[in-house]
Amino acid sequence: MSRNRPVAEAHPSSEPRTPATAAPRPTAAARSGLGPILVIGGVVVGGIVLAMTGGGPSQQHPNVPSAAAPHSAAACGPGTATVCGDEPGGSSGGTDDALAAACAKGDGKACVVLGERLDGSGGGARDLGRAVTHFGKACDVGTPRGCTKLGLLLARGVNGPPDRPRAAELFRKACDASDAEGCGQLGLLVYGGDPLPKDDAQSLKLFERGCDGGDAFSCVGVARQLLHGAGAPKNGARAITLLRKACEGRSALGCRLLGMVLAKGELVAADPAAAADAYAKGCALGDDASCRHGAAAP
Repeated sequence: MSRNRPVAEAHPSSEPRTPATAAPRPTAAARSGLGPILVIGGVVVGGIVLAMTGGGPSQQHPNVPSAAAPHSAAACGPGTATVCGDEPGGSSGGTDDALAAACAKGDGKACVVLGERLDGSGGGARDLGRAVTHFGKACDVGTPRGCTKLGLLLARGVNGPPDRPRAAELFRKACDASDAEGCGQLGLLVYGGDPLPKDDAQSLKLFERGCDGGDAFSCVGVARQLLHGAGAPKNGARAITLLRKACEGRSALGCRLLGMVLAKGELVAADPAAAADAYAKGCALGDDASCRHGAAAP
């Protein structure tokens, strides 16, 4: 694999899968890899669901309520009654048929919730073909989260060969509409140089925008570039701050990279105790690599 090239899925077979502790195993959604992954200097910085959402049982992005969780007031508005529970039998915990009916009437948030059930990130049985349909409908009616989710599936090659150029268009559309994860995924493609021209300064801006919007993966992207001096001077202190933010936001990847930086003491003072704590948090979120790092620490 080239050093900066995003790929559609992780290949976990390259490492042993048995964790060194009795920590929870990653969920099927975490292992499946629904988005691009970037490998830089032997460290995976990825758009897999685990990284994007910060891990945890639901694998849900922090900006989108899970199918079983109450919606925030900001998520509820005109045209979202079925999703937000303003009608009898409604709410995001309603039946798939109710969500499908609302989606057909142009309720973009209902389309997203149903799509997330179908792609596995919302806890339902996976049907990626139908997920593509519902995310596409959400995107068409102006729900930017649908554009991001559709882009992730197209980049992976669901319903055909991987279509990175189309995914990039969708991520840009979502980012322009202030979807934080869309900005992070667009930044990933710009940083990797596939299919967009590589531009470290531009990818840093996109990651910054995503991080400011609450996307933990984007915060990891900013931190990684600052650690390598890509697009900006190296800044270990700020990178640590961002990795802590990502880890506290339940990003297992953020926890793991935080542990690695603190253990190695590059650009910042080594802190074995803090590194062990970061690995423990990543391990608790289901990240096998964090478990292994923690077990191997002195």
